[in-house]
Amino acid sequence: MTAWPLIAWRLMLIEIMTHSISSPQPSDLPQSLLGRFLKFLRHPRYTVNVATEHQGVIDVLRLYALALVTVLPLGVLSSRLADNLDSSNKVLEITKTVPILQIILFAVILAPLWEEAVFRLPLRYTPMNLAIPFCIGMMLIVSSLTATDVLPRIAGLPLLAGTVVLAVVLWLWLKELDSQPIHTFYEKWIGWLFYSFALAFGLIHLGNFTSLGAQAWLLAPLLVLPQTVIGVFLGFIRLRYGFWWAVLTHGFHNACAITPLLLVRLGSENLLESMSSGIQDKSLAGTDYVLILLVSTYVLGGLLLCLITVWRLIAEWRAEHRQARPNS
Repeated sequence: MTAWPLIAWRLMLIEIMTHSISSPQPSDLPQSLLGRFLKFLRHPRYTVNVATEHQGVIDVLRLYALALVTVLPLGVLSSRLADNLDSSNKVLEITKTVPILQIILFAVILAPLWEEAVFRLPLRYTPMNLAIPFCIGMMLIVSSLTATDVLPRIAGLPLLAGTVVLAVVLWLWLKELDSQPIHTFYEKWIGWLFYSFALAFGLIHLGNFTSLGAQAWLLAPLLVLPQTVIGVFLGFIRLRYGFWWAVLTHGFHNACAITPLLLVRLGSENLLESMSSGIQDKSLAGTDYVLILLVSTYVLGGLLLCLITVWRLIAEWRAEHRQARPNS
């Protein structure tokens, strides 16, 4: 009796991996990657299956370069706003104390998996694509309520088990329904669903900030604007390239973000104090200067590579417009 939920979940995972991924694509799509992306943002389009006509990792890396160039100035704005609200980022504090391997496991593997499952998996309908986000979302709510003592801790395990059972029941019930009306609903409302999930993904990151007062909540969309924009890019990648591409991109983004922080931790305590306080008069060890050089090269080199990539994306898009003009 205790094994049947595990068997059901295994069948659900097999379904997501074996779901058909071939789908004819609209013939009016622009040829340039930036053109396709901008057209999608103006008019999000839903297809039952994932497209196969794309360049995979090349497209995703180019899109990520565009996302990073877009998000960096927004991140500076968010950081300044948080400083004015006397708030700090919990993530920065965590990276200073939590063991490095634990940070990598959570940030690069676990967080992308559950966040993409909750916020991107439901963007394309299958029974399992709704059952898994429901289960994970309810588990997170129950865990939060028990961790803050809103619910007694002794109730946590039964509630988590009940959540799994409800998710399996939901999956079995949806499998019995005609999927065509649901796909029709998705086609009609995909724009609302797409941007709502991106906004929800951003708002969930308000938990990264400390000491947010009532006034700060009015500015919440600005505080999490970088995460919301990243959610838009990940949503496009999920719908255009598939769920696992979104997971990999999310993990890659988190890895890029934490790498400088983890490199600094390899240095002395003086280096950590200098980087956190901005004071440069500390006596640093020789390895500290090597780490500073590595971090500077990593940040500046990555930014330059992203800028070159974005310039080429824009050049392709403009060339496409010039070629289309005589035919119009």
